[in-house]
Amino acid sequence: MGADRRGFTLAEVLAVLVIVGVVYTLGQPRMERWTRHARVRSAANRLACDLAYTRAAAVQRSERVELRVEPAADCPPQRGGRVAGHVYRIGPRGGADAKRVDLRLEGGRVCLEMNQSAVVAFNSRGLLPGFTNRTLWVSDRDARDSLTLSAVGRVLRRF
Repeated sequence: MGADRRGFTLAEVLAVLVIVGVVYTLGQPRMERWTRHARVRSAANRLACDLAYTRAAAVQRSERVELRVEPAADCPPQRGGRVAGHVYRIGPRGGADAKRVDLRLEGGRVCLEMNQSAVVAFNSRGLLPGFTNRTLWVSDRDARDSLTLSAVGRVLRRF
């Protein structure tokens, strides 16, 4: 009867470590891309909720309420001359009690860009003045998502 052998040999441990290292190396770029897409989707969902909140606040207060994007140097606009940033404020025009939202709380380089101007304003009836649709883009490098805000204030998402 031989000695009872338990455990792994050095060759077996090294083989497992090499396999784990190769799988990690192959999966890391995909994992980073997936994380960026998840971060962008989360920021777009947050933005959709805040747009609904802005609209409800305008109706409740019976006054114009705005969502205003603050420009940021590290958020270059993807399309000519538009304002892009990662922080926005929600409140009445010039109101000191504006709610501040930063889309980068989860990390990453999330940026928000809007067509037309840096302000989405709802009137006291919850409608967009001018009755034109607005498009808002949320991006983090190659990951990108968009929201369309209809003239009647509804947020449209395409998943």
